[in-house]
Amino acid sequence: MLFILFTGLSLARFNLLTETYTRLGGLSEGATTRSVGNFTSLRALNLAADIALGALQLALVIVWVLWFRRVRQNAESFAPGRIRYRTGLAVGSWFIPVVNVFMPKQIANDIWTATTGSPRGAGRWLLHTWWWLWLFELGMSLNDYSSWDEAEFAGDAMVSAFNGQASSFLGVVSAVFALLFVTRLTSLQRKRVAGTA
Repeated sequence: MLFILFTGLSLARFNLLTETYTRLGGLSEGATTRSVGNFTSLRALNLAADIALGALQLALVIVWVLWFRRVRQNAESFAPGRIRYRTGLAVGSWFIPVVNVFMPKQIANDIWTATTGSPRGAGRWLLHTWWWLWLFELGMSLNDYSSWDEAEFAGDAMVSAFNGQASSFLGVVSAVFALLFVTRLTSLQRKRVAGTA
């Protein structure tokens, strides 16, 4: 449910930023950002979307690390001693700078291998696709740190709005693949526990 809300809100933010970008593009060269039509309303809507998205992302982070910890624990029971890192790092590795760009993926690889019983293939493309999309989205989010309304001139505001659009788009695609990954891995683990895998 959180993934669906995140996707819907990210799409709404994308559409709002598209409208903002279009309006900014209609201004004359050298125009100030504040001269865009309905500046106050656009700024308020963008701020509300950013706050709602931030709160939703916080909830998703909490649910995600709890789920990841749980599938890590399950994987340990499927292949005792074959997962590279302790259970605590299934949570902690997401919050350690630099480490968070490789260790969670290594843990996810081990979880997938322990769950499927196969070190190669076995639908691993879904895991890889989700991971790379998440990394790209993380990079775009770091580039989307300033709001368009903070720029003095419309041209600079358009760059910020475009960065926001790209971040929102990648957020949607990444969330879809994350949901597919969660659904698939959870299903595989349930089948493994039930003895039908």
